[in-house]
Amino acid sequence: MTESVQNPHVPQHPTSHELAPAQVQMTPSAPVPVPQQIVPSGWPQVAQQSAAMSSGIAFPGTGSSTYRVNIAGIEQGPYPVEHVRALARTGQLAPTDAVSYAGQAWVPATSAPGIFSDKSYIAALLISFFLGALGIDRFYLGYIGLGVAKLFLGWLTFGIWPLIDFILIAVRQVPDAHGRPLR
Repeated sequence: MTESVQNPHVPQHPTSHELAPAQVQMTPSAPVPVPQQIVPSGWPQVAQQSAAMSSGIAFPGTGSSTYRVNIAGIEQGPYPVEHVRALARTGQLAPTDAVSYAGQAWVPATSAPGIFSDKSYIAALLISFFLGALGIDRFYLGYIGLGVAKLFLGWLTFGIWPLIDFILIAVRQVPDAHGRPLR
């Protein structure tokens, strides 16, 4: 008879035929914690809401206003409107991506209510180029106070303020007054 030598530092696991049937049965596990999401500063609330929506927790004011999104052929959601707006702001949701609101038909994201602005990017760019020194671009985007300030004080900057605004609009860093990206 040969004896097997066991190393005391290596844990010994029972083989599958040595396990009792009670040990093999699956037991309900504890809820899996939602992983922490990395989001830009100022948006932790959106990450918490989207994590909670995926776990089935509803938030006040969201009700049935949930969206499903189709990004690069992958259907995702349901998400609250705040999360879909954050996807649009960060550029993860393109204006042409399909969106379904509360189980309705799929439409382009620009047609869904509340995600993208009703203001046009091209119009804002042209207005900023031709009439930006008068603050008309800011009026168009809904920033009335900045439009008035730019109208009366823009000349003090010798054209720097209108130029900076034009560049910011060109690189899509200026949303409308409600914080929605331009279509």
